[in-house]
Amino acid sequence: MGAISSNNNNGKEVVITAILFKGNSIAEKQFKLVVKDLNLNQRPSPTPKEEAVNIINSQMEDYSNTLVTLPSNLKENSTTYINWAVASKKDSSILNLIFFLTVVIAGIIYALNNEVKEKLKKRNLLIQIDFPDFLNKFILLINAGMNVPRALEKIIGDTQSDRPLYRELKLTYSEIKAGKSELQAYEDFAIRCKTTEITKFVSTLIQNLKKGNTELTHILKLHVVECWNLRKSIAKQLGEEASTKLLFPIMIMFIAILLIVLTPAVLTLSSM
Repeated sequence: MGAISSNNNNGKEVVITAILFKGNSIAEKQFKLVVKDLNLNQRPSPTPKEEAVNIINSQMEDYSNTLVTLPSNLKENSTTYINWAVASKKDSSILNLIFFLTVVIAGIIYALNNEVKEKLKKRNLLIQIDFPDFLNKFILLINAGMNVPRALEKIIGDTQSDRPLYRELKLTYSEIKAGKSELQAYEDFAIRCKTTEITKFVSTLIQNLKKGNTELTHILKLHVVECWNLRKSIAKQLGEEASTKLLFPIMIMFIAILLIVLTPAVLTLSSM
């Protein structure tokens, strides 16, 4: 026999009394037991961590969802495991604006740098093209008995050109007239031009000033041959570049001529 005496949070406390008989003897013994609820349908409530994992798993199983909603935090027994930092739309727009401005500034810097390089390349090319003519005139004047500053003055006065080489020559001659030494003026001239031909020419002039080279005109004649060969190669290169640039317009013109010629024939055949 048994009796229920009280309830327990973890189950029901039951008192069982056992009565034993043997002949005329009787013995009685009581036992206290706790009977737990064995209802399998009732499950303990999940912890916050388990609940968050279940939410995420359920949303990930549905492939039609493009967005997964995460719980605000994972907290259990006053211990925070994860806090989500949610970026606002305002922060996202600021980041996009910063990225856009960075790309624009980088593009502007690249474009300006490329433009400067193209201008410098064009300037050096014009100097290389004009230098052989200048050197021929310079050799003739030196052979005629003029010194270097007088020859520069004559060439600058006779040549009414505003191309880069003659601008630098005018500046060099003005510096010499202003009191700068010829050696320093010629070195500055070579630094400003930054071409191999001008550097060789200035080196020959400086050597002539320092040591008095009697073969100045002979050395310059050899140099002018090199400059003319370089000018020919530059002209050939420019011609090839021009032909390459004209290839696309020529193709367009060819296609237009084909359309003009073939259109009447196609229309005639289609009407038959």
